[in-house]
Amino acid sequence: MKGSRGEFVTFLLTVFCIYYNEKKVSNISLLLKMFLIFIAVFIISEFVSMWRSGGSFIALIEGDNPLMQFIYGMGVSYITLYQSVKISLISGVFEFHYLISQLLITIFSVLGVQVYLPGISYSHLASKTANPQLYEQGFGLGGSYLGESYIAMGLIGCFIIPFIVLFLINKLEVFTRYNKTFYFVYYSSLPSVLFIPRETLFYFFPYAVKGIIVVFIFTFYANIKMRRFNNG
Repeated sequence: MKGSRGEFVTFLLTVFCIYYNEKKVSNISLLLKMFLIFIAVFIISEFVSMWRSGGSFIALIEGDNPLMQFIYGMGVSYITLYQSVKISLISGVFEFHYLISQLLITIFSVLGVQVYLPGISYSHLASKTANPQLYEQGFGLGGSYLGESYIAMGLIGCFIIPFIVLFLINKLEVFTRYNKTFYFVYYSSLPSVLFIPRETLFYFFPYAVKGIIVVFIFTFYANIKMRRFNNG
């Protein structure tokens, strides 16, 4: 999605994930409902675009085909993947560290270490190589975990990494049924996981850490209150 709507859409998808995880539905029913959800998200997306641009509903209807505008807006996502292929062909080497760029950036940020971002972050590398002038002005293409996968492992990485991601999401979701703490951490991090097609592979990492910290603080506070209650 364009602009900041990605956060809204991934939050909405997370809500649906929680709902359907708690409720048993048939596959056909789920597919139909997901299709209707996609249509609803598409319509909401266009209205948000209209609101942000200061337009009106009439202008939206009378303007260009909204469906074509939606597809056109997705083009930047494909450019990020194209850049990974282009960079790999030019360099002739695969650089695995781009897969863990978010982890490296988080660690360096905590330590206060300044780093050359295009050297460790694929999103910065893709933006800089695509248009150095616009990159220097603060513009960028965004990220793509598929782009990271390709530049790290080649074409096979675009199959292996998504498979691992889907496998882990499926397996970890099972644990949410048995552990309330894990339930909170998993679903508080899920929006960022769903956003990785336009971000880094470990984009969720800071959110998972924050979720763990919140759980720790809440548990610590609850234990103190319980001890005071028992002693009082």
